[in-house]
Parts: sequence; C-alpha cells; structure tokens
Amino acid sequence: MQYYRIITTLVKPIIIMLGIGTVAAFLSPVLWSLTDGNYALEKVFQKTALLLLLLSAIFARTKSSFTSTPDRISPDIRVDLKRLIIGWLTGIVILLIPLYLLILLKIRILDSDALSLTNITHRATSAFGVGLIIGCIEEYIFRGWLLEWLLARLDKIQSIARSLTIIASAFYFAILHFLKPQITPYPHSNTLTAGLDVLLRSLEHLFQHHDFDTLLALFLAGVFLALIKIRYNKGLMLVIGIHAGWVFSIKMTRALTDLNPSSQWRFLAGQDGITGYLSASWLGLIVIGVILLDHSIKKPHH
Repeated sequence: MQYYRIITTLVKPIIIMLGIGTVAAFLSPVLWSLTDGNYALEKVFQKTALLLLLLSAIFARTKSSFTSTPDRISPDIRVDLKRLIIGWLTGIVILLIPLYLLILLKIRILDSDALSLTNITHRATSAFGVGLIIGCIEEYIFRGWLLEWLLARLDKIQSIARSLTIIASAFYFAILHFLKPQITPYPHSNTLTAGLDVLLRSLEHLFQHHDFDTLLALFLAGVFLALIKIRYNKGLMLVIGIHAGWVFSIKMTRALTDLNPSSQWRFLAGQDGITGYLSASWLGLIVIGVILLDHSIKKPHH
C-alpha cells in the first residue's frame, strides 16, 4: 500500500503535465492565428502551456488544503523585499564562478560592441524584469505548489518523503524546460494537426541525449531550490530571488559575450553555450555543501 501511494503520487504530476500539454496543443493554433503569424507556433504553445500550468497551480493552492507547511507571508512588505533582494544577490553570486570560468577558458568571449553603457543598462533592465517574472511563475508552480503537494502526499513516509519530494520536484522542473521543439515554420499553423505535432515533438525532445548536460544542470538547480525552500520555509520570496538572479546572470552573459565554438572546452557549456557540465558540477558541489551543512546543524551535540 505504501509503494502504491508513492507511485501514484509521483505519476500524477506527469499526467497533469501531459493533460495541460494536450489542452495547449488544441488552443495554441487558435491563439497563434490571433497573432497574425508574428510568433512561431512553438512559442505560442510554450507560453500557453506555462500559463495553464500556472493557473492550475493557483487553483490547486486556493481550493485545497494540501500544503504541509504553508508559506509564511510577512505582514511587513519590507521583510519580503529583503528576502527577495538577498535571494537575487545570492543567485548572482552562485553563478559568478561558472560564468567567470566560461570567459577564462575562452568558451565565451567578451563582445566589445556590446559593452557600451547604454546597451548594458538596457540589457540589465530587461534581464532583471524577465528574471523576476520567470522566477515568480516557475517558483510558484514548482516550489509553491508541486513541492508542497508532494510533501503533503508523502508525509506518512517520513524516512524518504523529503528525498523523494526534492528529487521529483527537481525532475519535473528540469523536464519542463525541455518541452520546446526546434522552431519550424508551419504553412498552416492554425490547424489542430500542427498543434499536436508541436506537442509530440516537444515530448520527443525530452529524450535527446545530447542535452543531458543541460538537463543535469537544471535538475541540480531544482534540487538546490527545493532544499532552500524546505530549509528556510519563509515563503517563496527567497527562492524567487535566487531564480531571478540566475536568469539575470545568464541573460547578461549572453548579451555581453559571444560563444566561441572553436574552444577546446566548448563541451562544458552545453547546447545553449552556458548551461552544461561546468555549471552542473558547480551546482552539484553547492548542493552537497547545503546537505552537509543541514546535516551538521541537525546532528545532536554531545
């Protein structure tokens, strides 16, 4: 009975995500036609699926009492703002070393044409806003909804509940970023067939072995965020800030540097030129450090 509960709990999110993806496949061709073809059908599908997932998370949190450790919302907005800023700075600091190594190893080269004050200011403003939006949406879904739901469902299996919850939530967080097929122009993108084809190619993209390094890095990022959310259960502002800081750092690196495909270390940077084995290794060390620190704090002193 215990194993049945574990299996059904871990499988349900997959079913939900597939259901949302199917609905998005039906809706995206219609929504695409409203854009006059100014956006690729794949982009419309991704945004539609993410919006539906967010709405599902909001509905689940407001209509049920599944949370095992409800978010603590501070009555003082300054406290939440402080957590957000601390998280944002923490996210930037965490990625400083792997991003610096990308430049040191000449995997990425500074773009002198992009280093003007006007361009940097514009890019930084955009990266900050986009990072905050992405952080709010994805953290609400994965650490605000999914993580808490898994904890509540597995709370009777105390010995493995936390580990399973962290691993499962991180896995779903990682694979969400792979539900994006290569953009292909469709002559009739407003047809249902086109929408379903995008969904099928998105699922096929999950099994592309050449993206394993990026998948690993995203998984470890999800593990770290879950550990922080559970360890410092003070709402979502801290993890939103960390996530936003990561997005900011990555976007600024892409804006101010160019990928050097001839570098002998190119394989460390992943398909996107940043998120690969180098960042995964660094995040892995940080995750181990957090686990060891957490264990030492909880270990009784004699």
